[in-house]
Amino acid sequence: MRQFALGLLAGILLLCYLRDLPDIRWAFLLPIFIFLAYRFRSTRIISAAAVGFFWALLQAHGLLNPQLASELEKKDLLIQGKVVSIPQVSEKKIRFDFAPEKVIAPTDKIVLPDKVRLSWYRSQAEIHVGEQWQLLVRIKRPHGFMNPGGFDYEGYLFQQGIGATGYVRKSKNNARLATAKFGLDHLRESLAVKIRLALNESAVTGLILALVLGIRGDIDPAQWNLFISTGTNHLIAISGLHIGLISGLGFWLGRWFWKRSSRLCLLLPAPKAAAIIAIILALGYAALAGFSIPTQRALVMLSVVMLAALLSRPVKATTTLSLAFILILLWDSFAVLSAGFWLSFSAVAIIVWTLGNRQHWRIWQQWGLIQGGLAISLFPLTIWLFQRASLAAPVANFLVVPVVGFLVVPLALFGSLCLFFSPELGAWILQIPAIILSAVVWLLQVLVNFSWSTISLPQPTIGFLLVALLGIILLLSPRGVPARSVGGVLLLPLFINAANQPDAGTFRINFLDVGQGLSVVVQTTNHVLVYDTGAKFSDHFNAGETVVVPFLRSQGIRKLDRLIVSHADNDHRGGLESVLKSLTVDQLFTSDPDTLENIEVNACHRGQTWTWDGVHFSLLHPPEGWSGDRNNGSCVLRIENASGSVLLTADIEKPAENTLIKFYGDQLQASVLLIPHHGSKTSSQLEFIDAVNPKTAVLTLGYLNRFGFPKEEVMQRYIQHGIKIYNTVDAGRLRFDFPATGEFKVFRYRSVNSHFWNNPG
Repeated sequence: MRQFALGLLAGILLLCYLRDLPDIRWAFLLPIFIFLAYRFRSTRIISAAAVGFFWALLQAHGLLNPQLASELEKKDLLIQGKVVSIPQVSEKKIRFDFAPEKVIAPTDKIVLPDKVRLSWYRSQAEIHVGEQWQLLVRIKRPHGFMNPGGFDYEGYLFQQGIGATGYVRKSKNNARLATAKFGLDHLRESLAVKIRLALNESAVTGLILALVLGIRGDIDPAQWNLFISTGTNHLIAISGLHIGLISGLGFWLGRWFWKRSSRLCLLLPAPKAAAIIAIILALGYAALAGFSIPTQRALVMLSVVMLAALLSRPVKATTTLSLAFILILLWDSFAVLSAGFWLSFSAVAIIVWTLGNRQHWRIWQQWGLIQGGLAISLFPLTIWLFQRASLAAPVANFLVVPVVGFLVVPLALFGSLCLFFSPELGAWILQIPAIILSAVVWLLQVLVNFSWSTISLPQPTIGFLLVALLGIILLLSPRGVPARSVGGVLLLPLFINAANQPDAGTFRINFLDVGQGLSVVVQTTNHVLVYDTGAKFSDHFNAGETVVVPFLRSQGIRKLDRLIVSHADNDHRGGLESVLKSLTVDQLFTSDPDTLENIEVNACHRGQTWTWDGVHFSLLHPPEGWSGDRNNGSCVLRIENASGSVLLTADIEKPAENTLIKFYGDQLQASVLLIPHHGSKTSSQLEFIDAVNPKTAVLTLGYLNRFGFPKEEVMQRYIQHGIKIYNTVDAGRLRFDFPATGEFKVFRYRSVNSHFWNNPG
């Protein structure tokens, strides 16, 4: 069974690495390899890999089809369908998943994906899960940022079965067609409303909703970051831990009560009755969480264990784990795209391996061993997935997991259920877990304030990761295992692993994919400069936190020598706070110092120059004392070495271009030009392009952005000059390497790291 599980996983991963999805007709080979895997043990792992590949191929075609036709993007569609998720309501928008059932206009022959994710901005409408609506929408194919260290949003939407995203347009045709029928999601939504009323805007209401219903949209961003920083965020996502604790509590209590009656024991042995009770409780809790993917995994694993108890058959822990692994991969092959999948199965495997020969230890010793083992064992995996790990996690989990698992979750569940029968009693009970959670938040804040609480390291290579995992196995092995002491040595490559840095006299410039905005990272041998930090899209989402900081961590960068905010527009400085909070910044420059309060900042102006590792930097604009508008006051930076130069122009327009031409003339020439103002028609006049005379130009912009950038007439000017144009929409992160001598090289992240679910742009 273990061979089949490993083979199945290998086949699925092989498909996931493909850039293009094979024809579905290849899946006709699936029955042949199922037979071979069953019949021939010697080649089972190879046959299982083929089964995994072709089974995942079937699922992939099901998730990707039907696809949204590209010609329907940016067009208004009047559709009818059903709300299939609990809406997330914020001050500015309502977000929900919608299953289109019929296209009314422009024609009913249009085929849409089975599920789309919609946002309805500035709407007073009340939308509930299960309702039928007619909506005027504008949708597009899934498109996310593509950067090293970043989150693959397109992969996430693919796994969720979401084939398009978009928004609801203001229209008199928007109307509710039918109210929601009673169902599980309707019950969950009504319970969420009751919990919010009962807690009366408590600071931990979002945490209670997450623990009871798996709804995380109400969690305060600062609290969520706190749980991430202390390695306890798994407590807030209903996962195997919560399902296991609740079912374990049910098993223990059920067996204790069942044993009180001899008649019941004659009817059914107490362990079997307790197993049934545990499964029922786990099923109920998973239903409250909406059968999310983590709860599905936990439910499968628990069911395998309890089924063995019901059948009175001893089952090895490894067999149970392998069977659960196989069932989950067959149920949802693309669970492998989720970090939670790897973390949860790794955690269970570590616990089984760690406690293998230590069942005689006392409970508190086993608990400490588990937390220590998990902290050490998951360290390489978390560095691989997130490029950071919490050193405070063992202490935080040792103290907090029992409190949340045995007090907060049971009380929150009991209080929430009481709301249906006695709102006053339920509200009173819910105050207890709310108070406990407030204390937990305070404790975690104390832990995270220590400077050593979090460590950041570059993403290790596959080789280093495998060596570290071997070291973990040795470290946690029972006494007597040969070379056990070598395990710690095998972890050292994680710490000495260094990201590839430019040589002396060379520099690397990264144009990050931040959507409609700008962020550029410049690296020399010993220094790093960041030019702009992207946009802030909402209180929960900004490019600094989701793109810039993860990219810097993936490169092993913890300190910035200089950060330049070209000007104060949101799409250039929106991520600034997240960057300042996450990294040390030696010097901060901007053209609008008055807009940055309580921060030590310098004004950028013409004439400021410096040299790092043989690479020359100079600020060309604005002139000192500039009093023009914000865009034209953008800091313009030139970077140069012996092989070429780059001109970063931010959002300058024709007045600033004229100023630069007048002052510098031919000295403006550069190998690579950042096209001003994202290709706006207010910039890139012919005289400026002639003065710079670049070989290559770069556009940073958002996919199908609402401004219509870049403008066609502007692009034609560059094309007529024979200038090669790259853009971050199609390329993802753009990297230019300037050697000490010779031509610069260009690397497009999306072209190398795309998978079949990624939007080609």
